[in-house]
Amino acid sequence: MSTIVVDFRRSIRLAIPHIIALLNDKDNEVRHAGSRSLVKLSKHAEFFEHIQGAMPQIVELLSSSDKSTRTAGASLVVNMSKQAKFQGSIGSTMPQIAALLSDLSWSVRQVGALALVKMSEKPEFQEHIQSTIPQISNLLDNSENGVRLAAAESLVQLSELAEFRLSVKPAMPQIVVLLSSNSWFARLGNESSVLKLLHQAQFQEQIQSAIPGIVTLLGDNDKDVRQGAAESLAKLSEHVVFRASIGPGIPQVVALLGDLVSSVRQASAHALENFSEQAEFQEPIQSAIPQIIAFLSNAADDVRQAGADSLAMLSEYVEFRQSIAPVISEISTLLNNNDKDLRQTAVELLARLSEHAEYREPIKLAIPRLISLLSNSDWFVCRTGAASLAKLAEQAEFRGPIAQAVPQIVALFSNSTSILRKAGADSVTKLSEHAEFRSSIAPSVPGIVALLKDSVKDVRQAGVNALGKICEHAEFRVPMPQIIPLLENRDKDIRTTCVNSLLKLSEQVGLRNSLRITVPRIAVLLSDKDSDVRKVGADSLLKLSEHADFQDFVRLAIPQIIALLGDGTCAVREAGVHSLVKLSENAIFRDSIASAIPQIVELLQNEGDDVRKAARVSLLKLSEHAEVRDSIESIIPQIVTLLSNWSNGVRKIGANLMARLSEQGVLRKPIPYSLSLLRAKDKDVGQAGTDSLMKLSEQTELRESILNTIPEIIGLLSDKDNNVRQTATDSLLILSKHVRTTSLLVSSERSLWQNCRSMLTSET
Repeated sequence: MSTIVVDFRRSIRLAIPHIIALLNDKDNEVRHAGSRSLVKLSKHAEFFEHIQGAMPQIVELLSSSDKSTRTAGASLVVNMSKQAKFQGSIGSTMPQIAALLSDLSWSVRQVGALALVKMSEKPEFQEHIQSTIPQISNLLDNSENGVRLAAAESLVQLSELAEFRLSVKPAMPQIVVLLSSNSWFARLGNESSVLKLLHQAQFQEQIQSAIPGIVTLLGDNDKDVRQGAAESLAKLSEHVVFRASIGPGIPQVVALLGDLVSSVRQASAHALENFSEQAEFQEPIQSAIPQIIAFLSNAADDVRQAGADSLAMLSEYVEFRQSIAPVISEISTLLNNNDKDLRQTAVELLARLSEHAEYREPIKLAIPRLISLLSNSDWFVCRTGAASLAKLAEQAEFRGPIAQAVPQIVALFSNSTSILRKAGADSVTKLSEHAEFRSSIAPSVPGIVALLKDSVKDVRQAGVNALGKICEHAEFRVPMPQIIPLLENRDKDIRTTCVNSLLKLSEQVGLRNSLRITVPRIAVLLSDKDSDVRKVGADSLLKLSEHADFQDFVRLAIPQIIALLGDGTCAVREAGVHSLVKLSENAIFRDSIASAIPQIVELLQNEGDDVRKAARVSLLKLSEHAEVRDSIESIIPQIVTLLSNWSNGVRKIGANLMARLSEQGVLRKPIPYSLSLLRAKDKDVGQAGTDSLMKLSEQTELRESILNTIPEIIGLLSDKDNNVRQTATDSLLILSKHVRTTSLLVSSERSLWQNCRSMLTSET
């Protein structure tokens, strides 16, 4: 075998020149195949000499007219550089590899950069690479941006090694500006090489000297360059050493808030936020606040928003509030501007600034102007006024002057414009949270209820929200005759809100007597066509059951609650089970639940497995109460019939239920029921019987009864059905753990053995 291998390799050595020739083939796939072959061959010592002899040809590949060939050549050099045998001849190729950084092809530049970085890790090549750094630095002035960037990135990566830092250092300012113009800093993680260099003292002076160049880029014609410059300054500002140089450039960064390009504005806003966190920038930012204020009057909506957002952001810092306070009056004057968009910006900004105590006094003076917006014929302006007043009402200082505007806001309920009807409802919803406004809002409650019948869905929903909120407060008298019919409204959201509103009203003791008649109407919702409404109905009845005033009516709804166990929606079934179990905790409902047990048993035969499980869970939970146990035990014969049901699922649920009821002590004489499970021909039913016997055998008081059944179980070893014999065997083996049963089991040893052998033969 070994001789054949040697012969093969001798032949392969002769083929190497031909393989090298493939690197110049016209076909791309052939060239790649040749490159891959040489890389693999270069791993074997016996081919070193032949490949090394072809090094001039390999070097020529680096200047091939075909980019794939150039890429293949660089990759091959990198792979060959791992072998000490080739390192002497590869060192001289560094200028050609460095030249790849100026290639017009991005992929070739990437391979060239990777090759330099990979080989720079080996001391043998560092002197050669050192000599190419001036060559690479010259590429920073190349007319092609991609070439400049490849050179900059390569130099940064080389500077990770201490051996190259002195050579790279002179080019660092140019590198930093170049990378900044390409948003390079913004794309870097904190572990990137260039950001690590920011911490190195020997480069900080050069980087610092580059900052004025980055500031200049903020005014570049190219949007990407402006964005990159703002992002870079934000990143550099995280380092104390650069902040003094960045400070003078803050006005230029702020100016970009007015840029017409969204991404540039965002970069500027982010940079300003970064700057605002540093004490060194407080003074230049304070000086720029008038510049930011000016953007509020800009014709472009996005620019105005950028200015407003920046002012709101700065107001979060105590250091800038004093500088912003004097311009509140200036912002307020915009409320009278003819441009509705400007008014909108001013209103929203004042609402945001009102969160700070320092601004409330001057903002309070602007409230009459805000109220006047409610009378504006433009729906946009009117809506803005209503929303702003509701927002300002969150501060106690403003509620006095805002109170006089409540009638005007309520009047919006009947406005011909649906947007304003909704705005009125939304504002009232928020105002009702404050006690100062409730007396003024109270007369409008019928108007809120009327909104639930509005032709526009958004208005109805706003009415729903408002009604839900006012029902939380005793000051509002809700007109019951108008509310109750809404339980039958065609809109499911209104039906749901009506139920929830009635629930909130039920918390008020004085209203409970008048609410009693609503319980049967709510019970009707348990059969609603919408599953969400059915669930809300169940949850509501359960909540109402906590109050004695409603319990008689809830008791009458128990059959309907039980019917939910057979619902087609999982959430409704769960609500039914939960309601039934929680109701059973109150003795007043147990008799009604006990009389409805047959209804639950019927669900054990349902076609749906989930429905059967819901019924089983309910019975097991209900069996914890003594008042219900007699009813459950009385329907055991019905459960026994399930064991012979045609459906395997029904048989399993019946067997499981009987076994669990036996284990829980619900059945007075559980052993016979467990034995009936052992006789079943269904394997799952039999297994339930075995499991049940195992659990029951742990109860000392039942062991005497179990002992008396062992002869009967032994008799099942002779049953014609294989599953019955197997179940009997399993049961006897489990019972053998108890000492007193052992003497009887010895007599059945032969039968056990024969039965086991029979089952093994059958399975084989």
